[in-house]
Amino acid sequence: MAPAAEKALIAKAIISLKSLSGYAPRGWYYGRNSPQSRTLVPQVYAEMGETLEWMSDTYADDVPYWTDLAHERDLPDDQAKGCLMVPYSYDCNDFKFHVVGSGFRDPQGFLTHIKNAFDVLYEEGQEGTPKMMTIGLHCRIIGRPGRFKALQEFAEYISQKEGVCKFCFRLAILLSVFVVYCRHTTIFLILQNDANVVSSNRRGCDAQ
Repeated sequence: MAPAAEKALIAKAIISLKSLSGYAPRGWYYGRNSPQSRTLVPQVYAEMGETLEWMSDTYADDVPYWTDLAHERDLPDDQAKGCLMVPYSYDCNDFKFHVVGSGFRDPQGFLTHIKNAFDVLYEEGQEGTPKMMTIGLHCRIIGRPGRFKALQEFAEYISQKEGVCKFCFRLAILLSVFVVYCRHTTIFLILQNDANVVSSNRRGCDAQ
């Protein structure tokens, strides 16, 4: 797709969501982006006079990090804002129940994997390196009765650990990003698609 065509679609999406909610999305996750998407999205926001607080099209780290923006390249340092990248996760993600071969064969496999990931990150946090754990969840997948029990057990497991800030939306990460680096044992556990799915109502609404 030509950059101009993609920019038009990005702008259309922003306008559509703003008309429904009253404000433009504060952040962006493409999932299936083009080679130029990470450059174009911030450009469109700037051209529309909207504020882009964060993006999640990255799998590069266990903590949020700042990145420079191409359209700010020529601005003085005190004017360039950059963008907060909040990493997403492909391995700790319930969509792998639908991946043949390398996916989760059963709920116990999912539970074991996310517990192992948590334990490693928690140990690193106790050693003085702050971490964030991202779990991608979708009601249509993890909300199935046979799988939901595994998520409940995981929530109970981490609730027994000290120094863990649990179940945050990306906006909470944005507001707390400086706190993360001060509290060495903090792990932000982010439910990327639906924070309500951990509640007693496993059929909560999707919230991307």
